[in-house]
Amino acid sequence: MLCIFYELIHNTSHANLISVLKQIEDHIKDELKSVRFDKYYSESSYVSRFDKDTAVYVMPKKDATLNGSQKWKDTMKEFVTDTYQYLKEYYKREYSEAADKKLFG
Repeated sequence: MLCIFYELIHNTSHANLISVLKQIEDHIKDELKSVRFDKYYSESSYVSRFDKDTAVYVMPKKDATLNGSQKWKDTMKEFVTDTYQYLKEYYKREYSEAADKKLFG
């Protein structure tokens, strides 16, 4: 599932991400255990699209604030209070990207 999600996001511009997320929500949202976004997508509006059962890992931007949804605040709190474990989870996206590149070029 991670490789598919990565492929959708990787080949999607910032402007089209909302429509891709909508498609994901309509088809597999209940099955998502976690998602990871890079800094480009580090915004409350993206994090808030996932329910409480889906762990969201983002690399906060330098100017990130706590303005936004409770899901965003909880995500930022996790980043600050347990940074090492959070980053271990966040960087699992690189394994997915590496596997994706090997499979799809």
